Amino acid sequence: LTVQQLAGCLTKAKQLDAESGRIEARRSEIQLAKQQVDLSKNNIDTAKVMIDRYSQSSIYRFNASVDHHNALVEQTKAMNASLNLSIDAFNGSSDLYNLTCGKKYYSDDLEPAKTMAGLN
Repeated sequence: LTVQQLAGCLTKAKQLDAESGRIEARRSEIQLAKQQVDLSKNNIDTAKVMIDRYSQSSIYRFNASVDHHNALVEQTKAMNASLNLSIDAFNGSSDLYNLTCGKKYYSDDLEPAKTMAGLN
């Protein structure tokens, strides 16, 4: 790699590291959302047993909790689908990085490349 190519690789590596961090943060958010879905499901299962089938307001409250649960499920699915697209894009970028930056370079070129990439 030339110094300029190496600088580009260093910049791309920094971008990939940042994107990896964002993906992991989103993965944690989705894990929390899944826990909320599980909690909501448990609450519905408990409430289902306690419905006063002769009280319209009791039925409305239960149906509202089911609607809320379904909205949580859909939101979590959408978050997961978005994450999967981000992961696919990240994997493509990583593959391209490995293909273009996996070449050898002179160790003396590293410091000038860092300076060129603004990493010093």
